[in-house]
Amino acid sequence: MKRIFYLFLLPLSMCFSCKKEKKIEKLNFDVTTEKDTYTVGENITFFFLGSPDIISMYSGEAGKNFDKGDYAIAVKGVSDKTPSYSYTFSKPGIYHVVFKAKNQNIHGSTEAVREIKLKIVGASIPGIVAAVDYEENSGGVVNEQLDADGNQTVDNLSTGDYLLYTTTLAEKGKILLEFLTKADENSVLKVSLLRDQTQLYETNITVNKSDHDYIMASGVQSSPIIDIGEVIIKIKVVSGKLSLKYLNVSLLEGFTLPGRIPAIEYVSNQGGRFENSALVDGGVFLGGISNNDYFMYDVNVLEEGEYKIDYRITAARVCTFEVSAIELSGAINILEKINFPSTGGWSNWATLSGSTFYLTKGRKRIKITTIANGMSLSWFQFLRVQ
Repeated sequence: MKRIFYLFLLPLSMCFSCKKEKKIEKLNFDVTTEKDTYTVGENITFFFLGSPDIISMYSGEAGKNFDKGDYAIAVKGVSDKTPSYSYTFSKPGIYHVVFKAKNQNIHGSTEAVREIKLKIVGASIPGIVAAVDYEENSGGVVNEQLDADGNQTVDNLSTGDYLLYTTTLAEKGKILLEFLTKADENSVLKVSLLRDQTQLYETNITVNKSDHDYIMASGVQSSPIIDIGEVIIKIKVVSGKLSLKYLNVSLLEGFTLPGRIPAIEYVSNQGGRFENSALVDGGVFLGGISNNDYFMYDVNVLEEGEYKIDYRITAARVCTFEVSAIELSGAINILEKINFPSTGGWSNWATLSGSTFYLTKGRKRIKITTIANGMSLSWFQFLRVQ
């Protein structure tokens, strides 16, 4: 009798357990991120709404596309508690990231698919941009072998080839772009800075043959002031053949030398006033300069060597002034002390040249101090002496 009673209870208990299994319901699932634009290597957190049994991810990268039935990343299993998931992208581009969620039991299964469109931009600048981190290219071969510093190179760049990098400028300013490169022959590069398909700046630079060693070549030396935001850097080989290891992007502080400095663009001063004249470039000059007045200008010397300065001035009498360079260390170097003759009156402008002196490379502050008598100054220009 006991055996019969137990056999009677077994199907009954199975029936009760069937009733406890919930009927499959429509899956409540969604995915969010804090923003829709990230930089290469930046951590992206995907936040999940709902708690499905299984979550898979298709990043949208090559070989990981949902539409093509590619490889999926397993994000969550049945027994996992996963409220979010983190991921990074190594290449710039537009990615359609797809998450596939699934619930399943004996009654069947239900799925939900959610897509997020993300824009991944290149490295944040100022900073180093690896040559191999281009978003688009024509020509060149990536050398997979790492050097002693862990860098890869793009080799065999020749006439007509180009590399395009999407970066994010984090600070407003003028850009100095340098290349660590090795040229197999004398080469010319065209460097373009763009935003929203609008050209911000373009220049050509020459890279001399460097045989076996990589050298640093200066590119954009005096771009206009560029606001923060996306900056596309395009490098095209106009002629020659070379390899590229990385781009070093920095911001220029002050004026680049060699180059011209408007007298009114000082960072600090004692004396002088702004005056207007149709006879000077830009219509505004620095007038009313008298004894012991001074004016300071921030500069960045790109080429070390011998220089001279041309001055656009007027003077009613012989005037004397001194020009010095103040290094970041605080050291002061007197560049020249000049006696200029009268130009024949305050309305007679003349361009007069000073003596030759030596400048070291790097950032410094130029100070012009009046010693005797007055003058008016429109601009002064640092010229390389070969």
